[in-house]
Amino acid sequence: MLTSAGWEIVSSKIDPSGHKSAKCVHKQTAKVAAKEKAELDAKIAKFENGEDGFIRYGEPPKCGYSVNAATGTREAGVSVFRAKFVGNSYKVEYSTPDMLWSGETLKCQRDAYRVWGEVVGTGSDGEPVVKISRYEMI
Repeated sequence: MLTSAGWEIVSSKIDPSGHKSAKCVHKQTAKVAAKEKAELDAKIAKFENGEDGFIRYGEPPKCGYSVNAATGTREAGVSVFRAKFVGNSYKVEYSTPDMLWSGETLKCQRDAYRVWGEVVGTGSDGEPVVKISRYEMI
């Protein structure tokens, strides 16, 4: 009955009191999960040898600096996120929960810019602060 409904019995056993149990896997669900895992593994592998760089959500300020959200003071440069690039594709490398939250929130609201420059500090969420030499929207 299980097999006709798309299930596969992986193992079965009878405990000392005579109760039967089985470990089952739904074949179609397992197939979809394996495909999704393979796709995710391919996406991860794509960026393993990617070029290190920076991404910013929202055009960098013309004045060349960001304001620290926690203190309200001017930073030494512009807040960005570390990323790996393969062409115009990128994978952001968040290193703290605050960076993940702020980065994914900004990603939904602003255009992405690839940024080049020198790290000159750390922002309030732990993100790099960069003295920008060049940037372009991607």
